[in-house]
Amino acid sequence: MNKNINKQCTFVELFAGAGGLSEGFIKTGFYPVCHVEMDRYAALTLKTRLGYHYLKEKGMLDIYKSYLQVVILTISKINVKSFTLFLFFNPLLQVKHELP
Repeated sequence: MNKNINKQCTFVELFAGAGGLSEGFIKTGFYPVCHVEMDRYAALTLKTRLGYHYLKEKGMLDIYKSYLQVVILTISKINVKSFTLFLFFNPLLQVKHELP
């Protein structure tokens, strides 16, 4: 047996959710083989985190930081518009003016 073979511990995560368990494994040196998750948004979070770990390993975290700035800006704009529409069209929050 060749002792120079670099062995790396791997894992498969079933019902992964947003990947909290994976984060712990990755931080301790394990390498993810695959994640299984049926929720679309949790799967997108996993994809984003894997991108982060890849870019970190390659020393290119500036790309990830730029991506996050765009995402945060986009979410901020969506939330402001949604909240404004919610306030405007919600009948429970509309002020009723009555004449004396």
